[in-house]
Amino acid sequence: MKQLSIIIATFNAASTLDSCLASIVKQKNDEVEILIVDGVSTDGTLDIIHSYGNKIDVLVSEPDKGIYDAWNKGITYASGRWIMFLGADDILVDGSLLPYMQYVKQISSLKYDIITARAHFVDLKGRLIKIVGEPFCWEKEKRNMNISHGSTLHSKRLFKEIGGYSLDYRICADYELLMRKGEKLRCAFYDQVILLFRIGGASFSMKCQYETFRIRKKYRTVPLVVNLYLCLKRMVGIALKSLMYTTK
Repeated sequence: MKQLSIIIATFNAASTLDSCLASIVKQKNDEVEILIVDGVSTDGTLDIIHSYGNKIDVLVSEPDKGIYDAWNKGITYASGRWIMFLGADDILVDGSLLPYMQYVKQISSLKYDIITARAHFVDLKGRLIKIVGEPFCWEKEKRNMNISHGSTLHSKRLFKEIGGYSLDYRICADYELLMRKGEKLRCAFYDQVILLFRIGGASFSMKCQYETFRIRKKYRTVPLVVNLYLCLKRMVGIALKSLMYTTK
């Protein structure tokens, strides 16, 4: 069994995928596998994937219903104890993966559902906006997602326990997954920056805030008036950020 499975969902991602894969492959060892689930790309994405040869352990290219459907497929192929989910434009920080794996071995990791870490949130010119990713705290997480999903390791056992990502959500199924187990989720925190990800994705959209509102309502994590306030507050923040940072 591998220690870590890195699952990447792709669809017409030729403009960013090479940088993503290069950042992983140079840190990959025998304990790490790379799985790519592609939605039948037509822009050269598959050519980039094939250029990495046997560095890619699993490639599936078939129609899917979006990123969460692709990640769910990846889970079925993953052989690692831990799973990391990346987008095709995410980049692993140089020299970050091996220390992260060493940390996992040092703690009693079998008792945890997830292990979270930090990430750099940058604009499209690579300029740091802020460092994101906090230790999982139910009192905060029930209001908004504060962990960095891309730099989080998920125990494969967790998916056997509560199932995969819900396809009812196009953007926030990662948040819904956490809410299923809620305050019973067992978490560790690695206080280092693992990942670089860019502004402008679906996670920073008005639709994302509406899905988050629906999830909080479904699990009744906060009163309705608080839910409405949190949704509107985030929407205003997104509008302001679109004026302050480069998104095109």
